[in-house]
Amino acid sequence: MVHPVTLRLATASDAAAIRTVAEAAWWKTYPGILSDDAIEEALESHYADASIAGALDEGQQWVLAEQDGALLGFCATEFFADKHLMFVHKLYVDPNKQGTGSGKALMQHVMTLQPGARAVQLLVNRANHKAQAFYLRQGLRMRQSVTVIASEDFIKEDFLMERLLPGHVEVRTEAQAPTTDDIL
Repeated sequence: MVHPVTLRLATASDAAAIRTVAEAAWWKTYPGILSDDAIEEALESHYADASIAGALDEGQQWVLAEQDGALLGFCATEFFADKHLMFVHKLYVDPNKQGTGSGKALMQHVMTLQPGARAVQLLVNRANHKAQAFYLRQGLRMRQSVTVIASEDFIKEDFLMERLLPGHVEVRTEAQAPTTDDIL
């Protein structure tokens, strides 16, 4: 019998399992989009034990999707109270576990995580059409194109996607919109 997907908060002790899922997802998704050096750099900088522990200490909330004790995927979020914005820094599902409903469960969790949030935003690589299609099915829409030079080998060419949460309408001016400095 297959049990339902369960969600729980991650701790620093989950770093190795998170890194394993991230490595599988990045090496399945990004070859041909990013250079091998850029993939390695991102994995080393974002998924080292100290990086995950630091993100948790700085207030990011990492949520794990599990089934029968196995890690299926994870997301990392941060709430920007001054902008009433829930930002999804990361959402990855093990490529061998996609289709289990874990990605959808993580996104549904994000949509209800912070009662004060008016919108959910995330960045998705412009060439990652599979992820874009997933986020569109979750009700997010393209907001703008963003380019960030993370390093000499790692230039992020993304779309900022957004979903307004129920009961909220777009009232921001450009001066109120989050900048890439806010979310990166």
